[in-house]
Amino acid sequence: MAARAQTEPTLAKSLVSLIERMRHPQTGVPVKDRSRLLRAYKACFVGSEMVSWLLFQRLGMKTRPEAVQLLRLMMTRGVFYPLTHTNKRQFRDSTTSFYRFYVCLLYTSPSPRDGLLSR
Repeated sequence: MAARAQTEPTLAKSLVSLIERMRHPQTGVPVKDRSRLLRAYKACFVGSEMVSWLLFQRLGMKTRPEAVQLLRLMMTRGVFYPLTHTNKRQFRDSTTSFYRFYVCLLYTSPSPRDGLLSR
């Protein structure tokens, strides 16, 4: 039981670190304004780009389905949310699925352009 209690804070710190790396403006997953089917989406990322980015980080995942499994968990835990599909529990490894990070009070927005924390 004590070993588990010691690993939980370490795991939490690792996840926070991963989320900070995902959101990093220069080295994280590309977040920008996009459009699809004549609709504009501000400050979002593409599902397939997030999967590729995550695999590039060499975190022990070797396949896209492994990365998708982690991203589904992160999405259901409130790290980011879907913009282009209605199934809120299903992360899609797709070029047509857009997502946006939730605002995290522990994270300072890298750019006032995001408009998320500047109000």
